[in-house]
Amino acid sequence: MIQSKRNDWEASQIKTFTAWVNYHLSSRKIHVDNICTDFSDGVKLINLLEVIYKDSVGKYYDPPRNRTFAIENANIALQFMNKKGVPHHGISAEDIVDGRITMLLGMTWSIARHFELEK
Repeated sequence: MIQSKRNDWEASQIKTFTAWVNYHLSSRKIHVDNICTDFSDGVKLINLLEVIYKDSVGKYYDPPRNRTFAIENANIALQFMNKKGVPHHGISAEDIVDGRITMLLGMTWSIARHFELEK
């Protein structure tokens, strides 16, 4: 029963955050089906950050040719978040690339909250 409630909660959060991300990425004609899988190479996450903060992260790999470049993209996104003062509470580039649901939900919540409070 508890696992079922957790799965329902996660599915609800993924759906909500994915809709929020798509709203902002629509200006670049980019679509995300699921933040847990679509942020895994860092490219869509970087695009989201650039759109909402109206600032460039600089150079990154688009598309990344391998896991190492995907991790580098995720690190670029995390460094940009640090620069903007977005808390990301211990999430690593590997967490992003590996699609760790709880970590990605927390990170996306932090991005949304920080952005909405800074507007």
